[in-house]
Amino acid sequence: MNPIPKDEADDLLKRMVALGFRKAIITTSLNAAERLVDTLKRNCNQEDNGRGRLKVATSFLSMKQDTIESTNFMTIYLRIAKDPEKVSDIRDIITAFEIFQNLHQKFRPRNSSDMIIDANAAWILARDYRTEEIKMVTCTHCNNHYISPYDEKPKHKCPFCDN
Repeated sequence: MNPIPKDEADDLLKRMVALGFRKAIITTSLNAAERLVDTLKRNCNQEDNGRGRLKVATSFLSMKQDTIESTNFMTIYLRIAKDPEKVSDIRDIITAFEIFQNLHQKFRPRNSSDMIIDANAAWILARDYRTEEIKMVTCTHCNNHYISPYDEKPKHKCPFCDN
């Protein structure tokens, strides 16, 4: 991953705060000062929306709709990311999440307020894909791709055809 120039880091910091990323993810991804992140969140009337450990991506795969939303995000991310198996570039994650969010609002305007995948979940999915906790698999019945835990035999059913 190429180092992020200062002016780009400032822009990414504002975008990440506006999208609702957790402070821990912002400070780790951009080497930003916690006080700066706190100030920006306060100015945007946002609280830090998480304490404690981050979830693992497999927790998003327990229900059919969660798996579909996770798959939709990861499909966008994998098309944008340059080398997602080796590097989680925060720029790619942000861009993919913004596209995912815009498409969700465009095609499901009534449900746009209760999106399953938030910015933090998007980061977790990208991280766990890189660390091989999850992978994209192909359904043998309908040939659609979907997210599954990284096992030799996927335990989850295809969310599109339930096989």
